[in-house]
Amino acid sequence: MPSGGALTLHAENCNLRKGDGILPPDFDPGAFVRIRVEDTGTGIPKKIQDRIYDPFFTTKPFGEGTGLGLSTTLGIIQSHGGFIHLRSREREGTTFTIYLPSALRSNIPTKRIHQVPVSKSADSQSTIHKNILVVDDETSIRILLQKTLEKLGYNSIAASNGAEAVSIFVEQHSQIDLTITDLMMPIMDGNALIKTFKKMDPEHKIIAVSGVGSETTLTDETRALVNAFISKPFDQASLEKELQRVIGA
Repeated sequence: MPSGGALTLHAENCNLRKGDGILPPDFDPGAFVRIRVEDTGTGIPKKIQDRIYDPFFTTKPFGEGTGLGLSTTLGIIQSHGGFIHLRSREREGTTFTIYLPSALRSNIPTKRIHQVPVSKSADSQSTIHKNILVVDDETSIRILLQKTLEKLGYNSIAASNGAEAVSIFVEQHSQIDLTITDLMMPIMDGNALIKTFKKMDPEHKIIAVSGVGSETTLTDETRALVNAFISKPFDQASLEKELQRVIGA
């Protein structure tokens, strides 16, 4: 709204049913909380509306926007089992309507709850383990990496893409000591994730990994933001060495 205007926020309980034109086909009907964010701005041109959630897509001039706002928003909403609708016309403003499963439901998606396990000392000589967020869209690699970290004495929590990782980080970043992220991922890739995390916490430590075989998958900007880069495949010794260098044993 470059010339000013009105921004209206509205929240209410609602019940959605199949076939009502609102509920997506892959969502169960039931109780939702509907959050509407409405402005009287310039509106979003129809020709770009199908791209507004793409990471780094922006119509703003260089230096005035990253194109990460809506992609991050979408990822957080989806990770909480919700969805979002857009209504916008040029010169008539924009309305985003968010639907999140209500606490009144008995089938709230369990994946929306993320907990970093807190290690307990076996004796007075034990140390509290570091908590590491693992981000990779390949399930087998993600599980293997978690098991390797546990062998090395670290706690781990996993995310299957960058958007889900952002949701976890928003809730628990103070408990996460380091993030290990793949670079090539759907929804929100590693470069977008790295920039988002560093914007939220410039001191957060990040190790980037990639199966492409070189650091060329990092952008010039994100290369300066990560604390280490490891090429896939890598062995336990290589991972342990970088972890000790970046955050210690």
